[in-house]
Amino acid sequence: MDATDAVDDYQQKVLDAKRASRSELKTPADWSALKYATNLDCSLGSVRDNVDRIDANVVSHQEFVARFERPYKPVVLLNAQSGWNAVETWTVENLLKKYGNERFKVGEDDDGYSVRMSLRHYLKYMKEQHDDSPMYIFDSSFVERTGDAALVKDYFLPHYFEDDLFRYAEQKRRPPYRWFVMGPARSGTGIHIDPLGTSAWNALVHGYKRWCLLPTCVPKELLKVTRLEAPRQTNEASSWFKFAYPKTQDPSWPKEYKPVTVPFSKHSSSTCLVCFVICLSVCMSACMSACLPACLFVCLSVCLFVFRSCLSVCLLTCLPVFLHAPDLLSCLYVCPPNSLFFCPPNLSTCAIL
Repeated sequence: MDATDAVDDYQQKVLDAKRASRSELKTPADWSALKYATNLDCSLGSVRDNVDRIDANVVSHQEFVARFERPYKPVVLLNAQSGWNAVETWTVENLLKKYGNERFKVGEDDDGYSVRMSLRHYLKYMKEQHDDSPMYIFDSSFVERTGDAALVKDYFLPHYFEDDLFRYAEQKRRPPYRWFVMGPARSGTGIHIDPLGTSAWNALVHGYKRWCLLPTCVPKELLKVTRLEAPRQTNEASSWFKFAYPKTQDPSWPKEYKPVTVPFSKHSSSTCLVCFVICLSVCMSACMSACLPACLFVCLSVCLFVFRSCLSVCLLTCLPVFLHAPDLLSCLYVCPPNSLFFCPPNLSTCAIL
């Protein structure tokens, strides 16, 4: 295959993936019609930060349970990812070299089947795109890769989350509970409640990421983005942060519905746990150093059940952690490097930018 054929093949792969994952967007121009690449503020300073932080090397498991898990209080756990190989090895260069030909899930078609792209094609798309809501990798099959291709060997569970009732189920009966996630600026999940009533902890290894968590009692109509505001992009995280999130910061927004917003970066090196919440997240645009392009996040996500509460584990390649609780209003924070976030079960998770 010559250079021209390779370019044509790449462009066709991207076009096919886009058509399959977002059939409502009929033309390539529809993907960037709202110009979010230039008019959406993805900076860390665009959200507030007021969440407690603790050092995972200092606070015991028992103290963590008593101070944060039982009372459902959010917290950023610092130094929770010390010793992870992922901190050094989950760079764009290393991932491309090791997994360039591996196919990762970048979306679902209208029938619920996975849409996949090779990592080398995806990384090229990620650097070149200007989409309002880009495709991003959210893949649970990484755990099936073994030997040198095994991503699971690059991390280990933080000691706060070792209790896991899922381990008593046969592996084939266990629902998906851990994911590798990677995406450019403006990519992310729309507003949702995690499946099975689980919670999740997220470890951001590289890049920038923003989360917004809301109580599950918030009326749905208050959280919706209208078609007038964002034609054909109403369910996207980027649209939610542009149009819905500012409403939650208005003085007229009901106090009992105040969100917890979590901006964090690889410089925070934190890990976050999100317990049963409506989740919306979007990769944040910011100046990045070293091996990653601006506005990129890489993530791994895992679910687990514990006796004290239901938790799902989410590992992201940027290294922050945050905790959210139903009785905590208007919480926002930036996670430092090597930290985690914990959140209790009766919340709604909102968005990553």
